[in-house]
Amino acid sequence: MTDGSDTTVGDRIVAGTERYVSRVEGCVTLIPELLEGYVEGGPYRETAERIRTLESECDHAGRRVSAAITTASAEQVGLRNSRVHINSPQVVALFQTLDEVANAAEQVAEELLTVGPPTGAPFDRLREMADRATEAMAALAGAVVAFVRALCDPADSVTLVDEVEAVRESESACDRLRNDAVAAAFDDAPAAEALLYREFALLLDGLLDAMEDVTDRMVLISSNEPWVTTQTDRDRTTAE
Repeated sequence: MTDGSDTTVGDRIVAGTERYVSRVEGCVTLIPELLEGYVEGGPYRETAERIRTLESECDHAGRRVSAAITTASAEQVGLRNSRVHINSPQVVALFQTLDEVANAAEQVAEELLTVGPPTGAPFDRLREMADRATEAMAALAGAVVAFVRALCDPADSVTLVDEVEAVRESESACDRLRNDAVAAAFDDAPAAEALLYREFALLLDGLLDAMEDVTDRMVLISSNEPWVTTQTDRDRTTAE
């Protein structure tokens, strides 16, 4: 420990998580702007470049916070941060899963530039999917930060039921929007255009799936830890 305090490791993990999550959230919240610029003829290529830059920053921030967990000795972690020590493999896996969200957002940007789907009526549903993604990301960002803060404070507990449910609801909504977009495309557009819509709808759906995977990681950890609640009793019974 650099200052003899048993809170240093936890403080570093929390600060690193906040930086990491803010960059992942930045990638996702730029997607609606990207699509808006694409439709309106705005500077969407510049937006795509911003997403690429943020995704690279996510890689760096994720490695740093993971290293803060994996390189700390038991003595450095201390009793105050025993939750970190006990759950370190699962938390590192959580951060790796979160990185898939940033990767999925970057892939949406890359494929928009490469595929160039038409901006007809089905594209409106794709934009709705992007809006739902930002809503889900706001809930996910809050959940991850709150989770890590409680992880690093033995006196803290956290309930993330609403946040987990919000992500799941957005993911389900995007499933419906994806199906609507694809159905509308094959009803109204030439086959080649319909396939482009389908490909892009699947990419946006993958973004929501990646977010749900993060919540699934937190649910898994909560099944063995009394300080974090991610499901109601009814949800637990249904899952079992």
